[in-house]
Amino acid sequence: MTSRTVPRDTASEKTLGFEGAEQTLDFEEALKRLENVVRLLETSELTLKESLELYRQAMALVKICQERLDQAQHSIEEIEADFSDPGDNEKLGN
Repeated sequence: MTSRTVPRDTASEKTLGFEGAEQTLDFEEALKRLENVVRLLETSELTLKESLELYRQAMALVKICQERLDQAQHSIEEIEADFSDPGDNEKLGN
């Protein structure tokens, strides 16, 4: 088995290695990078060290995706609150 270098463009240090840089990734980009990392983990002959690094990157990307989904959910709740009928609460006894 030959040693291969983990491609750095999947979830690279330039994105995840600098504090705060992950804040610039939107959901779609983070998901795309996560899919690439998973593909590498599933199809590549990697060393244990390379696999662990990719797993770390994958978990960081999962966290970013979850944060973006949570933000979207919060936005939806705010929009629904803005357009809800204030009388609805009175009808329900609230």
